[in-house]
Amino acid sequence: MDPARSTTRRGLLAGIGAAATAATAGCVEVLPPLGSRVTVGRVDVPAADPPTYRRWIPASSAVPGTAGVNPDNVIAARRTAPGTDNGWAITAFARQVMTGRIDWFGYGYDHYDRAVMVDDGVVLTGEVDPAVVADALDGTGYTAAGEYEGYALYARDDMPRTVAVRDGTVVWASSVGEGDTGAVVRAIADAGAGRIEREHEANDDYAALTAATGERAANWVGPVGYDPTDEALGGAVASVADDRGTYVVSHTLYPEGVAVPVGRIERALRGDRRAVESARAEVTAEDRFAVVEEWFPASATTGRDPVTFPQVTWGASHGDATVTVRHEAGESVDADKLEVERSAGGESSVADASFPGGTVEPGDSLTVPVDDATERVWLTYRPTADRSARLFTYTLP
Repeated sequence: MDPARSTTRRGLLAGIGAAATAATAGCVEVLPPLGSRVTVGRVDVPAADPPTYRRWIPASSAVPGTAGVNPDNVIAARRTAPGTDNGWAITAFARQVMTGRIDWFGYGYDHYDRAVMVDDGVVLTGEVDPAVVADALDGTGYTAAGEYEGYALYARDDMPRTVAVRDGTVVWASSVGEGDTGAVVRAIADAGAGRIEREHEANDDYAALTAATGERAANWVGPVGYDPTDEALGGAVASVADDRGTYVVSHTLYPEGVAVPVGRIERALRGDRRAVESARAEVTAEDRFAVVEEWFPASATTGRDPVTFPQVTWGASHGDATVTVRHEAGESVDADKLEVERSAGGESSVADASFPGGTVEPGDSLTVPVDDATERVWLTYRPTADRSARLFTYTLP
């Protein structure tokens, strides 16, 4: 995984109410407002479903040398009912990550039944017509790249990206650097079809963690939640919401022989500054897991609309002392919320360049001045003063 491309996948969420926000590419806030305490007590969380999203996660041992398929960087979300994707649910976080990074394939995010991010790759399933996808890619920098196991392939190399599409499924991967996005797409497609081993089939700890967490409206495998020991092997967070509020379940896996620190976790919860005062939390030890179940009432999110990011296919090209960035397809973007940045020698700066007009539409472009020291140019979208996401990064050749 290249953190320069991440919407916000580093150090963001260790369970709602448990961790701080921050990321290289911007900040996506999904935590409740600051409160002074949390009430430790029983939480009746709706039962989880079996983790079917695991079928798309290749075993590391099955794809040696393939970067971009880290099984400890997985987000899985399914379409939720209107009104339940509130501003603090993990479903809102998943929406922000997905829309901020995926290209436009002829459908908006809410059209898909499920979305699964596996590190540098994303799987989108539902009513997907390959002809619609092909039409959405036509006229962009994507070109046909053959077929693979029933998928039609498209690829581009300005910011390396590969799309595989068949009836009902889009598999997509991108890389800021020189990652092999075709290899990522093939590995995910192979895992989905059972042609190669999946991570939960090859890794007992991973199987136990994902089975214990189950599948809810949204899952994030990777973040270790309330762990005062630094001995945890891994963690996962899941969320579901109903008309009463939002439920968040965090599982932290410990090695054999390590006592699960329930008391210390409860003390950490009581002192956590990001817990909503009226929320309840229950901490239990289940085998090798510390399980934190939290509930945030609907009143805690009233009036707080979830932040979303535009779903766009961006393109770029390098000319004489310039980089041209193009909106090739997808949703309109508020130009006032876009910021153009560039880096040189490890330092970043805001470029003196902006899209003309108030709205950026397909066909619009801007020219960014660069010099021999410029390494990258990127677009940052800032819907509010304290939330942002990097939408597109171009690495100069």
